[in-house]
Amino acid sequence: QNLGALIRTAEAVGAAAVLLPRHRSCGLTPTVVKSSAGAALHLPVVSIGNAVQLLGAAKKNEWWVAGLDMDGSAKPPDLDPQLRWLIVVGGEDRGLRPLLRRHCDFVVSLPQKGKVSSLNLSVAAGVLLYQIALGKE
Repeated sequence: QNLGALIRTAEAVGAAAVLLPRHRSCGLTPTVVKSSAGAALHLPVVSIGNAVQLLGAAKKNEWWVAGLDMDGSAKPPDLDPQLRWLIVVGGEDRGLRPLLRRHCDFVVSLPQKGKVSSLNLSVAAGVLLYQIALGKE
């Protein structure tokens, strides 16, 4: 359901696609499509092989890479909304893998005032996606 919610938000903000690693990630299942409220039918959801190679190719094509992690040093306003962004979200339980983290231009954390240590993965990604999308307007 996290993936479906993330796809729904990505489609709502005008993202170009959602990229899913073939290994270590949930696939595009009927539950994901249903929880996306149909957004998975309108937004390309692409299965990718090696994520590190993809990040390298994206950077060569003038994409900036931001990882989302509760231990990140950057904040959402640090990301220039006029640039093209590829947002990397780690697993709900383990966050960004160290190798992916090293390939990010920024590692972003969301400021929190409450007592819980982190937000749900799809909520945190949604906050960041909207921050970037609203900055373009």
